[in-house]
Amino acid sequence: MKKIKLFNGAIIYAHGEAKRFFMAGVHGEERASVMALNTLLRDNLEDVWILPCLNRKGFEELNRFHGKYNLNSEFKPDTKLEFMKQLMDIVENERPKLFVDMHEDVELYFDYIWTTHDNDFNDEVRLFCKKEDIGLLYCPEKFPEVPDVNRYVGDSENWARKICPAFTTETAQYNSFNNRVRMNRKYFEFFMGVNI
Repeated sequence: MKKIKLFNGAIIYAHGEAKRFFMAGVHGEERASVMALNTLLRDNLEDVWILPCLNRKGFEELNRFHGKYNLNSEFKPDTKLEFMKQLMDIVENERPKLFVDMHEDVELYFDYIWTTHDNDFNDEVRLFCKKEDIGLLYCPEKFPEVPDVNRYVGDSENWARKICPAFTTETAQYNSFNNRVRMNRKYFEFFMGVNI
């Protein structure tokens, strides 16, 4: 395993090729996915890259933002944050076959996965969601006819889906912390097992 340090001190743990890329901690107060991914770093993994906590500053301050920035909206070419440019360059150069962005939802009361309609893993994801009795939401990249809905589509999702099949996992923050960590581990184990 090699470690790639971003300019803000966040670390990508690179096991072999970047066939699967998992990212968590975009929002500093969403801590369960960070904990889940950190517990997996010592496992014997193959061809997976893990960025367990992108927003180290927000995580340490128990704050959603990185200073004044919502990192979920900084996945764009004109970002002023050098570590975000660095991360985007790394992922775009490696071109993983699957990208998973792990979050926690403060508005909905259930766990779910969301994605666009068109990717190679939707059938497997659909079966997983049915088995685990969790939601599956399909979300196009833009909703020009319904402007209010655009707030639900972060730039990270739009950016990643231009590179490879990408999913966003969400655990409900209304669940206990231990249950949120457990669910994030299930998401990780599931996506590690999908047929690439």
